[in-house]
Amino acid sequence: MGIVLWFAVLASAGWLLWLWLSRARRVAVAGREAQRHIESDRDRPGALPSASIEVASAATIEPIVERAPCVGCGGAVHVDQHEVEEHGGQRLRRVDALCGSCSRKTTTWFRVRVSLPN
Repeated sequence: MGIVLWFAVLASAGWLLWLWLSRARRVAVAGREAQRHIESDRDRPGALPSASIEVASAATIEPIVERAPCVGCGGAVHVDQHEVEEHGGQRLRRVDALCGSCSRKTTTWFRVRVSLPN
């Protein structure tokens, strides 16, 4: 009878250890995937104010943003906010877009090229 009890205790402990290790592995994989998404998001044009996209007119900004797919799922995005901010003495346009599929929010920075008349 004692051997059966010890076997049941060891089997339960082994099962709990297996559950804990499999969860730790899933969390590690999810963390690596999230880090990859963050790095790929930073590499895209306009992701940071220092890498803003230069455009000729403010009217072209929203169509550019809505034409690009969501960086998370590839779905369609729509402009949520479009504001002007000062960064390093430059006026930049910050456009916040929201994905219709996964609800991911992305920010893209633009710089409007100023053309002075002759």
